Amino acid sequence: MKKNTLHAGYAQADITPSEGIQLAGGPFGAAERILHPLSARALALENGCERLLIISCDLLALDGNFASTVRRMIARQQDIAFDAIMLAATHTHGAPATVNLGEWGKPAPRYMQGLQATLTGLAAEAFVALRPACAGAAAGACPGVGVNRTKSLTPAMDERLAVIRIDEADGKPLAALVNFGCHPVNLHSTGVVTPDWPHYLDLGVPVLFTLGACGDVNPANFRRGQPGTDEQARETAAKVSAAARRLYESIDPSADAELGFCIVDANLSLQPSEQGAEKAAAVAVQAIRIGNAGMVCLPGEPYAIYGKALAAAGGLPLTFTVALANGCIGYFPAPDAYERKSYEAVEVPCRLGRQPFTSDCGRIICAAATQALRMLPHLTANGENRHQWGRACNVIPGGGQAHKRPVKYMYQGGPGLAARASGARFWDADGREYLDYLLAYGPIVLGHCDPDVNRAVREQMERGTLFSVESPLLTELAEKLAEIIPCCEMMVPFIGGSATTTGALRCARAHTGRELIIRCGYHGWHDWCFAEERGVPLCERELILRAPYNDLAALQLLFEQHPGKIAGVIIEAVQMDGPAPEYFKGVRRICDQNGAVFILDEVKTGFRFALGGAQERFDIDCDLATFGKAMCNGYPGSVLVGKRAVLEARSDTFMAATFHGDLLSVAAALTVIRIMQERNGVEYMCGLGTRLMKGLDEAFKATGYPLKTFGLPQMPCVTRDNAPPELRGRCISEWCAAMQRRGIFINGHVWFLSLAHTEADIDMTIERAADAAREAMAEMEAARPRP
Repeated sequence: MKKNTLHAGYAQADITPSEGIQLAGGPFGAAERILHPLSARALALENGCERLLIISCDLLALDGNFASTVRRMIARQQDIAFDAIMLAATHTHGAPATVNLGEWGKPAPRYMQGLQATLTGLAAEAFVALRPACAGAAAGACPGVGVNRTKSLTPAMDERLAVIRIDEADGKPLAALVNFGCHPVNLHSTGVVTPDWPHYLDLGVPVLFTLGACGDVNPANFRRGQPGTDEQARETAAKVSAAARRLYESIDPSADAELGFCIVDANLSLQPSEQGAEKAAAVAVQAIRIGNAGMVCLPGEPYAIYGKALAAAGGLPLTFTVALANGCIGYFPAPDAYERKSYEAVEVPCRLGRQPFTSDCGRIICAAATQALRMLPHLTANGENRHQWGRACNVIPGGGQAHKRPVKYMYQGGPGLAARASGARFWDADGREYLDYLLAYGPIVLGHCDPDVNRAVREQMERGTLFSVESPLLTELAEKLAEIIPCCEMMVPFIGGSATTTGALRCARAHTGRELIIRCGYHGWHDWCFAEERGVPLCERELILRAPYNDLAALQLLFEQHPGKIAGVIIEAVQMDGPAPEYFKGVRRICDQNGAVFILDEVKTGFRFALGGAQERFDIDCDLATFGKAMCNGYPGSVLVGKRAVLEARSDTFMAATFHGDLLSVAAALTVIRIMQERNGVEYMCGLGTRLMKGLDEAFKATGYPLKTFGLPQMPCVTRDNAPPELRGRCISEWCAAMQRRGIFINGHVWFLSLAHTEADIDMTIERAADAAREAMAEMEAARPRP
């Protein structure tokens, strides 16, 4: 399919329960009769690089776990990203319970099983029905339909009505999506099965209805405590239909409508319970783009005040809110609802089996939703990135390794997956070029695909990559490392930095006969590195102690608290602005006094601060040191080096693995060492880094942007500088996103230089930094919620 050529498919399924099923949302008991059938409606959209699916169900709400299960099944079956699927409920009280509300309704397992099968089948039908189409959207006011039901001193109303029109390519009407904020409760507590007033929406085409921000809004003709009537439902629907029909007829659909989606997490807190403080998990806020319309989809019911704020906050011409999307965690009330202890703020959370949210929940949700809406205009340039990322998420946990998941920046126009690289640049799945300052998080020191390294590796391939006995080439590397690394008298080969640091700990324990280790910094992913992570045995926490960088007093205290038990100290060589004067001399002294092994983690710093690592640059006397990353320019080899007194006896310590000392990595490492020596590589990168940091600081100062550089020139980065409280969480990420949109790949991690970077690259980066700062500041200001 040609990119940007829209295809659409619509499907509808019956989800009406049998009579006698328990109704949801109140003490209504069993359904007495079926007044109107319940339906689920699906709209599938595709434009050659993006797929979206919107499903709306005539139900009160959907359990979040159920919604996730259905979405994941659809994602696998239809080759669509999980986050590109929106599954919403319309909030009719004339439906069976599909969320556990205790005495107000419990889901019937048999109905839920059938619903799951129906919804997955419905999605398949919608995609099978795809045909060339065009789409457009419009919004307008629909006054006099709803009324604020709360006792708020400042009751809000969001009277916006939004319509998305979908036609076939020949102009034949296909479907319409209608969004409006007014609870479907005209037939509340009447004991009948019914979609309520949305049943009567009539535009002359199939209508997929989504509920807007109306957590505090009911139909104006509804009277609480009095039985509703079918006539009232017809009256409400007639007003909405008339306004929606006018909007629908005013829309001129386009065949090149852009599609997109993104997710932003909102971290909500719960009020403390009698057992103490409680915390809620992050809430996923979804935003979807269809042409010039952006919809923000929330797993609950926001008050109208937030719908009004979000209507004005998006980066697209038309934005609106969809409530009860992808689950239901309750209401998002205004702060005064908590002061009044309103039903929405206090009682509903109890029905859902949790503590109430803190009173800032609406503001936090609104801020995350605003951020998501502001991302939508940036999505058009990286459709293939997001499509490929969606595929990855369906078959790889999280879509990829934790540090390589691009979602934070991909949704703001940055790359998702890299297709190829050369020198100081890489190209993403959409073919866009980036000047690379992450360099695979440090391994690339000569440049991507360096021709000399590639030649050495190809030649070694012809001779063999792994043997059943060792190769003289490994001895040659050990001898070369002994020439350039101060502590290196012997070498042990590994694959990957995490394996190397773990090997260093095993050596320290074998050498001392002790078990406790003091760590300081990042040392990889193995159990001892993240002793408090899921899946790590509790015993690891007892064996690993932590000390802060540049704090000799804290290090000394740990030795005093555990006399004669500490095997070694492992410290990441450079953190932040580097070691304080005399810090590492103090570490050496404390280790010697206590008979502990001093391990310097140089996986990140090796070959960047000097060929001999940070120990050469800062005159550090360590017993063992770990090297990897830049040593092989992208190949996975790594080494543990150290003093003979510690390593010579370690022939009795098992540290072998099939791929340790693979000869492709060894050949690459020997080539890297030669080229770095021939080209004075460390000095070259240091000069570039110094210019980069100075230029960026001048750009930040000139634009008033609240960042500054920190660290040493070989590994610079940025940090906040007098940022106002409301911007502290975003000033780094927004600037980095703006830089990525300008073809400069950086993020909040420390950066790296390579021999492939040039003075012209530094000039370009500095030049674009000021424009990015101005754009990031404008973006944050526009996205600041003002409910």
